[in-house]
Amino acid sequence: MQAILAVTFPFFALVLLGYLAVQRGYLPESAIPGLNGFVLFFALPCMLFRFGASMPFAQLIDPVLIAIWGGSALLMVLFTIALTLRAARETGRILDVPLTDEVDLTLDDAQRALAGNLCRCGTHQRILRAMLRAARRPTT
Repeated sequence: MQAILAVTFPFFALVLLGYLAVQRGYLPESAIPGLNGFVLFFALPCMLFRFGASMPFAQLIDPVLIAIWGGSALLMVLFTIALTLRAARETGRILDVPLTDEVDLTLDDAQRALAGNLCRCGTHQRILRAMLRAARRPTT
């Protein structure tokens, strides 16, 4: 347990510090996409490489561990999709954007709809583009 905390605690502590820095106004919200990109593409891979390099290879490719991790990840994705679709059916909206043919979504509207999300995992701009494309497409 202590070995797992030694690997995961620094990462999640850094995420918490970033969240608190934005909430308290030490960092502007416009800095978040750049910081997310740095963490996702540089810091996290380095941390994972250091972790993986210090373990025996056989332990890294343990089929049971891979199956548990993959199954858990798939379960979380399916759960998130189910909740999103349920909310869309009940409210007719996704991310506070109406799902009607009359949507005139602007970039500012899309950015406001995403403003409450804490983790964008470096895909913030792609999500905005997808929202704008979906708003131009008929929903029927």
